[in-house]
Amino acid sequence: MESFLYLTAKDLYTTYGDQLADVAVIFPNNRARHLFSEHLYKLAGKPVWTPSFLTIQHLFRSQTQLQVADTLTLVARLYRIYLEVSGRNESFDAFYLWGEMLLSDFDDVDKNLADATQLFRNIKEQAAFTDTLEHLSEEQESTIRRFFGHFDPERKTELKQRFIENWNHLMQVYTAFRTQLEAEGLAYEGLLNRRVLEHLETGEAPGFDKTTYAFVGFNVLNQCEKVLFNHLQQAGKALFYWDYDHSYLSVSQHEAGRFMRQNLADFPNRLDKSLFNTFTDKPKRINLVASASENAQARYIPNWLEGLGEPLILQETAIVLGNENLLLPVLHSIP
Repeated sequence: MESFLYLTAKDLYTTYGDQLADVAVIFPNNRARHLFSEHLYKLAGKPVWTPSFLTIQHLFRSQTQLQVADTLTLVARLYRIYLEVSGRNESFDAFYLWGEMLLSDFDDVDKNLADATQLFRNIKEQAAFTDTLEHLSEEQESTIRRFFGHFDPERKTELKQRFIENWNHLMQVYTAFRTQLEAEGLAYEGLLNRRVLEHLETGEAPGFDKTTYAFVGFNVLNQCEKVLFNHLQQAGKALFYWDYDHSYLSVSQHEAGRFMRQNLADFPNRLDKSLFNTFTDKPKRINLVASASENAQARYIPNWLEGLGEPLILQETAIVLGNENLLLPVLHSIP
């Protein structure tokens, strides 16, 4: 069976041959780059100029002078803005987890091109009319409790009141925070992405100098990504390679295909749909193994690999982690 990355590399090499240097291959992250390069080398059978390899975030960054700051720097800037706007005097330690939550929310607002004024107004009104904090997760409520310090757990009205007061300042904090960052040439990812799209509309962005941009292996897209994809599609510079399977795409109620169905409608797949019927094309063998602990799962891997038989093709063998914290134990367990 030919893998998705192999099929993508094959299509690009067949189409562009020795002109691959004019192509930029965009991945959601860096993990697929090495394997994709190996496929290209084997297909060419000779030294060739490779395409440029970028993550989607690096593609956005190539269109602006803004620099994405690290989380600590961003939360520190946000902390100063919060104190100025709210007039409060919380310590940085108490603010940090709350600051991370705000930073994540601001990032989501910008990546999804939301109207911040309307959004924060709606959130403030919802918070004011909600008698409890039950809409928050246990972790979020715990963070808020730590932020506001010690108080009687039974006096939820006090917690709620201080919570609402903070929502009242959100729009001011959001605006001042973004202004301060841009004055320093800094940004968080969502702000940077949003500015790039605004500059594309006004013609202020450097532009995309490659002949073709191939977007490979994406799934759930935020609004910034959708607008960028559409911009390059309208310019005749975009190719899209989606990885999916008909077993869940053909069932409209199947949650696994929810976003992919829309992606395929908006940005048609370069690869033929006949290539995406692998889940049901042959019988599957499934073995369940009991484990006393998560670490025991990692230690079982050498036995599992040995039981797969010979010859074992490592490039076609995957270990999928349900818990990313097991990565190091798993790596140490692989013979």
